[in-house]
Amino acid sequence: MGAPKEGVRLAGGRTMIERVLGGVAPLGLPVYLSVPPEPGAYLRGLGLPLVQDERAFEGPLAAVARGLEESGAASLLVVCCDQPLLRAETLELLFAEEDAELPVFFRRGDGTSLAPFPGLFPAGSLPRIREALAGGERSPRYWAAGAGCRWVTLDGAAADSLASFNTVEQLGSADLLEETP
Repeated sequence: MGAPKEGVRLAGGRTMIERVLGGVAPLGLPVYLSVPPEPGAYLRGLGLPLVQDERAFEGPLAAVARGLEESGAASLLVVCCDQPLLRAETLELLFAEEDAELPVFFRRGDGTSLAPFPGLFPAGSLPRIREALAGGERSPRYWAAGAGCRWVTLDGAAADSLASFNTVEQLGSADLLEETP
């Protein structure tokens, strides 16, 4: 995107991460930021607890493990900074399917899975996550395919609210970019 995703300014003046945080805020959950070993000033300046990678490019599954370890939470709701359309009412559906051992993810009515995030990861899955990491797995999607999971089925606007944006063009096509004079 020409800049770190989290700091891209969107329509309305908020950055992508500010939009994501706004979507999560109504849930009233503690928020931690998963960051690289050397997070930039912008991320440090958000004033949230940081869960730092020990090494660059460890992968999202390692970040989930570290978040579960450092938070001590019974479960961890994991969202991404590139999902600025997230809504609390959609995320709450994950908690309705909460399980002590299995993660919970979204899929479409036709059975196709949506992105591995957002996802609800229970602390009971941590031993299996550690085992997968020791075996070289880094992807929550591939890990969950083998480890088992629970699903919440979404379609329409609820499924669309989980969209990830990885390019400026995608943001522009969705009319999410801030207008420049």
